[in-house]
Amino acid sequence: MSHESFWDFSLRLYRLPQVSDTCLTLQNVHGFDVNLLLFACWYGRAHGAISLALLSEVLQFSTHWSTEVVRPLRHARTWMKGELAQPLSHVAELSGVAELREKIKAVELRSEQLQQQALERLAQECLRTQLSIRLRRGQRLSITIFCSSAKRQLSHSHRHSPICCRYCRKKRCHVDLRTPSQRLTIPASISKRSSTRPTL
Repeated sequence: MSHESFWDFSLRLYRLPQVSDTCLTLQNVHGFDVNLLLFACWYGRAHGAISLALLSEVLQFSTHWSTEVVRPLRHARTWMKGELAQPLSHVAELSGVAELREKIKAVELRSEQLQQQALERLAQECLRTQLSIRLRRGQRLSITIFCSSAKRQLSHSHRHSPICCRYCRKKRCHVDLRTPSQRLTIPASISKRSSTRPTL
């Protein structure tokens, strides 16, 4: 499955039956930040469970952005729609008022898009950090495993040469860790000796 941006995911989800009406109810009646709900759906579908660190950053950013940018624009748009129809109806009749409200609506939508793009970037940075940590842990684990394996091999295996250690002579160790070019040919007369230690 190809990568789907947060914004494209939201647009596709909004086209499903009852999704748009449900989101508007949660937003206008219950005060939900719908972008946070959509982000949870998008991230969970694309990447799985969200980490506490990422959740904290997402909540912190969205709270400030929504409070300072999105909600003031939404308040101006809805105020113009409601209040201008009653006590300020004479203003609503002025040319350009409806056009201004549509421009505010477009800016509000753009601010929500920027919020989603910022949330997606936070998610990508968090994922890169998690991947980097896993890679470093994997490298350390590989080095540890390699060192442990090398220690076991070196402690139980000894290289054969004309001068064999007492352990090799006693245990008849036949493990040779050398490359073929490094191996020495042991004369048959020496290899048959088991009671005397070869000399230089």
